[in-house]
Parts: sequence; C-alpha cells; structure tokens
Amino acid sequence: MLITACGKDQDTASGTAGLTQYYIAGQYNYNLSPSVTNVPIPYAIILNTNSACTFVDAIFGVVKGSYTYTNGHLITNFGGTVLLVATFDFTVANNTITGASTDGLGLLTYKLEKTPASNSFSNNEYTGAVTFTGGRHSFAYLSFSGSQYNIDQTGYNTPDQAYTLQNNAIATTTLNGVNSVFVFDNGAIMMMSYKPPAVVNGGSGYIYGTFTK
Repeated sequence: MLITACGKDQDTASGTAGLTQYYIAGQYNYNLSPSVTNVPIPYAIILNTNSACTFVDAIFGVVKGSYTYTNGHLITNFGGTVLLVATFDFTVANNTITGASTDGLGLLTYKLEKTPASNSFSNNEYTGAVTFTGGRHSFAYLSFSGSQYNIDQTGYNTPDQAYTLQNNAIATTTLNGVNSVFVFDNGAIMMMSYKPPAVVNGGSGYIYGTFTK
C-alpha cells in the first residue's frame, strides 16, 4: 500500500499544541468485493515524533510514513507496497480538522483525537452491533485485559487473544492472515476484522461494527 503527500512540519496544531499529542480517527469507503460496496472502514493516523506517522486499518494493516504541518495544513505521506495511492491534506483550526482533501481514498469522517496517557482498552467491556460477511447483522460483546481481547455473540468472555497497542487508543492484531483493528473515536470503539481474498480462496471475509461501554 502507498498513501502519499508532502509539505513542511512545524509539529504544532494551529500553534497551540504539539501534533504528537493527537491522532486522527475516522472511516473511509471501500469495496470489499463487486457485490459488497461502500463499506465504512475504520482507520487511524498516529502522529509520532520526528515527523513520523502511522496509518492503521484492517485492509492494509500498519503502514509507516511521515507528516508535515504548515499554514494550517497537516499533510501525510505513507510509503510501502504500491496497492493504493492517495493524498491526505487535512485543514486544521483550533485543534479540529475542518476539512480534508484526498485523492484515491474516499474519507467519510476524520477527527483529531487527543491521545490518552494510558491504555484505554485495558480491563474494559463494550457492546455493539456488528456486520458479518454477506451482510448478516448481530449483537456482540468485546472485552479487554491489559494485553488480550475477546469478542463473542453470546456474552463477555475472558480475553484470550493478544493485541498490539499502536498507541493508547488504537490496537491491532494479525492471526492466520486476518487483520483486526480497534480505534477509539469519541469514546466509542470502531472495530474491524478482515480476511483478504487470498486467505479465503477468492472472496474476502469481514466483521465490523462500533462498540460502546
């Protein structure tokens, strides 16, 4: 995957706070198959030190890159295997993203979120509606410990699958070719697991939804 852009970094959002205190959370449109279109895919962009950043989602995984900020524009640049090319140019005012210009990836939402000081997932439980491959809908239960999680349709279970913190509000897992991502967005968790077509013999598999306490 390749998501590209350019600019100049001042490491500050509207001159009031370092961008490393924030991450971007949102969703974009994606066609999982010819018959499954316009699926809202949760994503995050983590703004790290030294103008480095990380794009995270369940489709393309974890992609390292860089960012710049000047004159109210936060512009991100990600490089990797070329599957997709898109430019992200976020307009930032008063620590809020007021607009975005992209090329190649249709962002539905984008919000500048403050990065928590500690692991937001640890020892918490959430419920939410999820959508499965083929469009089936259900209710699900999501539980976390400090390093593991569990998702089930019948109730809360002891967390038993490891996750990796990307920052204290974003977590990922990869198991048997399946990518999963958890992104805090305004106190709720956007979640998605994705099986690429190569894993499921020509057709993708997925589950996605939003969870709250």
